[in-house]
Amino acid sequence: MLAERPIDVALLCVGSYQMVADEPTAFLHAMQPRYAIGGHWEDFFVSADGPSRPQPLLDTARWLERAKAELPGAGQLQVDGSVGTGRAFLPEPGTTFVLEH
Repeated sequence: MLAERPIDVALLCVGSYQMVADEPTAFLHAMQPRYAIGGHWEDFFVSADGPSRPQPLLDTARWLERAKAELPGAGQLQVDGSVGTGRAFLPEPGTTFVLEH
């Protein structure tokens, strides 16, 4: 199925990736999406009016590092009006994306 319809965007749950062996690397390797966007990483127990912060004990920088290593190269995904610098992202809540074909 992936040969017929490659994946444009993989939306991944970052929240407990450390509990699954070799993630997000194994998942991204198997799916080979054009882009990976990590979600469900922010701490829901802080005010939505303030800045976002990761869930306690969650290493979001490591998740992003591993995702970028598995999906090297530049992308053309627009993030908040600017072309992103890679193919993996950990957006803040409210971030907008535009994917050109």
